[in-house]
Amino acid sequence: MIYFSSKNTDYLKISLFWISLILNFVIQAATQGSEAAIIYGFGFAILPLSLLGYASISFTDQKYPWKTITPTALVSFIITTLIIDLPIHFTIKALPFAVAAALPLLYTFYIYMFKKRTSQITPLMKFHAIVVLLLAIHTFNFAFFRMEPDAQLWGWPVAYALYQLLAGLIPALTIDFYYRKEEVRLQQIIEDKTNELRHTNSDLNEALQQKQYLFRTLTHDISTPLSIARMKIHMFKSNPTDVDKFINKISDITLLMEQLVNQVRTFESIQSDQKIPIQEESLIKAINVIETIFEDRFQSKKIKFSYDKDELSKYQVNVDANSFINSVLMNIISNSIKFCRIGGSIKVAAFKDNSGKIKLIIEDDGIGMPEEIRTNLFDFESKTSRRGTSNEPGTGFGAPIIKKLLHAYGGDVEVESQEQTDDQKSFTRFTLTLHGTHHDTTQTA
Repeated sequence: MIYFSSKNTDYLKISLFWISLILNFVIQAATQGSEAAIIYGFGFAILPLSLLGYASISFTDQKYPWKTITPTALVSFIITTLIIDLPIHFTIKALPFAVAAALPLLYTFYIYMFKKRTSQITPLMKFHAIVVLLLAIHTFNFAFFRMEPDAQLWGWPVAYALYQLLAGLIPALTIDFYYRKEEVRLQQIIEDKTNELRHTNSDLNEALQQKQYLFRTLTHDISTPLSIARMKIHMFKSNPTDVDKFINKISDITLLMEQLVNQVRTFESIQSDQKIPIQEESLIKAINVIETIFEDRFQSKKIKFSYDKDELSKYQVNVDANSFINSVLMNIISNSIKFCRIGGSIKVAAFKDNSGKIKLIIEDDGIGMPEEIRTNLFDFESKTSRRGTSNEPGTGFGAPIIKKLLHAYGGDVEVESQEQTDDQKSFTRFTLTLHGTHHDTTQTA
């Protein structure tokens, strides 16, 4: 009834044991005539005792050795058949069946007491192992004492007592086994949920730290251009001359603040896993936009911005045009201008590598970066901002946004930099790896 309501295979094994045991008692009661009938009747006990071992092993992590038990039962039947009519003692005739019946019980005792780790053996399992061992011994009693007149007085009561113990032990073992199994399962669920909460908490802490850093950086970096703008307005009110210079200065300040706000928006978009629309964009078109945006700044620092227009015209890159121009290229070019000396140069070039990907190189001959800044340049939590050669302020988180966006495009970015030494000139070189096409081959990277 329990099996049909639960469909649990372990209950089926136990059910088969009890059904076969009842059938065994019926058969043994019906075969109390000749010596041969008694022995063959006893031989049927191999089935319920094998099923008992099978059910008992289910409470462990071991496999039941049917490939050994079944051939042993067949061999015992063959041997018994060959010697059943020989003029030899009853014990010898009954011994093959006794061995075959005891073997699954002895194997169960061995698994419970010696094979399993001590920590996995409960007192209930130990007690069950002892009862099974006593039942195995009792099967040999049949071979040695069944034909003794007095054996009937104690043989059947002993068997009855052992089976009564099993009638209580097996359900108890089943409950205990599933209790421990469920305990392990629940413990695993708790551990999984704990790890999940730990990871979620870690992600939330990281997100909180990033937002706090964004807020601190934004408020700090916006306060500087606002102060300058306020001072310039005050000066202009006192002496309203050189209107063009005043307008250009205010324009530069508002551009910087706009860049800061755009960078924060871009970073928030990436962090919230918003999908960035990727499409082919003309590389020369993007560079032309950048050149127009920074034209005044190039002139103010007398920087030579150079690129091969015809060569760049051959490339199409797979990016989001808006973020690629306003966050990737603007950040890199802005930094190059910032750290270039008066009269410096910025060069842009592109080529297709052996894997078919597009490499975009942006190199300046500025003051370069110290090693500690270069190695932490793309780390959001590391403070890498510093003032430029003309005391220009920086945002401090442009480079991490560049890397995140390049990864969103399916690309990457690397930076090389060298400060001025006696033997080497200073430079900074950004290498952007992008998917795209080259007009000469029209091969998609």
